Amino acid sequence: MKLSQLKFIDKLISICIVLLPKKKLNQSLRTRELRSVLIIKLSAMGDALCLMPSVRMLSETFPEVKIDWLTTKRSAPDLFKGLPFLNKIILLPTNLLKIIQFLPFLLIKLFRYDLIVDCDQYYRVSELLSNLAPINAGFLGPLKGKSFSIQEEYDSNRNEKIQFKLLFEKIIVNFGEKPEPCKVDLPELLIGFIPSSKLIFEVGELESIGKPILIIYPGSSGNASFRRWDFKNYLEISRRLKDHFTVVFAGGIDEIACKPLLSDDINIKYVDWINHWSLLEWAWIFKNKAAIFLGNDAGLFHVADLQGLKTVGIFGPNLYARWGSVMEGSSGVEIELGCRPCINTHLGIVPQSCSRGDVACLNLINLDDVEAIIKSSLQKNA
Repeated sequence: MKLSQLKFIDKLISICIVLLPKKKLNQSLRTRELRSVLIIKLSAMGDALCLMPSVRMLSETFPEVKIDWLTTKRSAPDLFKGLPFLNKIILLPTNLLKIIQFLPFLLIKLFRYDLIVDCDQYYRVSELLSNLAPINAGFLGPLKGKSFSIQEEYDSNRNEKIQFKLLFEKIIVNFGEKPEPCKVDLPELLIGFIPSSKLIFEVGELESIGKPILIIYPGSSGNASFRRWDFKNYLEISRRLKDHFTVVFAGGIDEIACKPLLSDDINIKYVDWINHWSLLEWAWIFKNKAAIFLGNDAGLFHVADLQGLKTVGIFGPNLYARWGSVMEGSSGVEIELGCRPCINTHLGIVPQSCSRGDVACLNLINLDDVEAIIKSSLQKNA
């Protein structure tokens, strides 16, 4: 992944952003017909999942408008291909040479949009690109946003899903319409998805045990490993809850290193489905079969949340209030520390390790608290 090259280019572009004047939004622009919109959200999967309910709201308010999405592979775009309100997904390369080759095609295309909505709080390149449309919109924050025609002030204490909702509501109102209600789930991910016979059979085997299914996700993306609660804690939770649940460990390629730790523990009965299903297959399991999800602050947490599954999120470097669920019945586990949150994307601060060296925000989380929350959720379901 050439993410460092994209960040380098972005720093160079930041000089240009300072010089950009605010695009004026006069009456002729407000009343123009909205035919095509480009959404820019370059990364990552969790961010994109938080964004999509608001994009759907825009589409429901303007059903004739074609909405495209400019992103990178970091957002796992294949997960979103079935969304009926997205016309096209455009992938921006992260390799410097490929960006140079791709740029002329992209620039020509950007001039054709009536509105470009920049949904990134960090990348300055997206604000520069948005200026090629007659109207642009985005968040006004410490690093960017002064050139947007339509601005929504970024509030670091507000949940990310609500941030996007407020931005898109302001856009809709500026075009003279009343926003449709913004639902916070995303069942459309599974439109067109047909579960395989293997998926149906293996999940059916679990259901035949007769216990509710607890999904445990002990991972995170490879470049955010310090957001992970210690794997031994998840094993202990599994041991404590094995009589109440069928415990399933979930994950993908980034969690393969956990598999030997699971196979070494012969005293816990669990199902190892790490790197076993695709993201859409996991979404189907979350939507139709699971009872509760326990896991770290990462992309799969948001997949479960947006399929309406009750979640218990373990939050350390990030705040649950900002990145957690807004679904009724879901909850987060975190502790108060003066250094939290150390991840502040809107300020350009995205550390890859703990500055204290002890990751106390995760290591001080109490196992008893997590167990109690899950059991309480089980009783409410009953």
